Amino acid sequence: MENIIKIVKEKFENVPPFSLVIKNFDNLDLNDPETLKKLMWSSYFLYFQKDYENANLFLDFLLTKHFDGNYDKWTWIEGGILLKLEMGGEQSLKDRILETLSHDDDEQKNNLKRKTFQRRLVGQLLNRDKIVSAVNSNDSNLELLYSVPFFKELLFIDFMGNNEKFTDEDIQNEKQKCKERIQDLIS
Repeated sequence: MENIIKIVKEKFENVPPFSLVIKNFDNLDLNDPETLKKLMWSSYFLYFQKDYENANLFLDFLLTKHFDGNYDKWTWIEGGILLKLEMGGEQSLKDRILETLSHDDDEQKNNLKRKTFQRRLVGQLLNRDKIVSAVNSNDSNLELLYSVPFFKELLFIDFMGNNEKFTDEDIQNEKQKCKERIQDLIS
């Protein structure tokens, strides 16, 4: 899949702040968390550029990996699953995320994972304050770098959640607003 590296370099190598994220992207070792991270972020950038064909190509490649207990790798695979769901992927993809909550034989670890999952569902990882700070300092590159993970967390809440903090309408409006802002920042 050298084609993926070529696409990334052609599209993002000289485009700040994307170039920071994909710096030194020259291998496709899917056991390397850094490679998975670059694949996931590249798929998001392609999505925001409305290059859905290549975004799906990257996501399909990324989603060949399954949870093996390593969260350093899973973080990026999960982010890819969320974007794939946003792009109309099969709802059964959610099961891949939910399965991680009971992966261990140690029930204490599983309980801790479920608590973390619940904290994410109520928006504790949104980090809205970082975006506000970037906006206040008039740093559009930093705003973009914080807004994409914010969008990813909104996807998590949307696809994985049923909670009182966010109504479906609120989350859809927030996602749309965030997506439009990111597209403004990259145009």
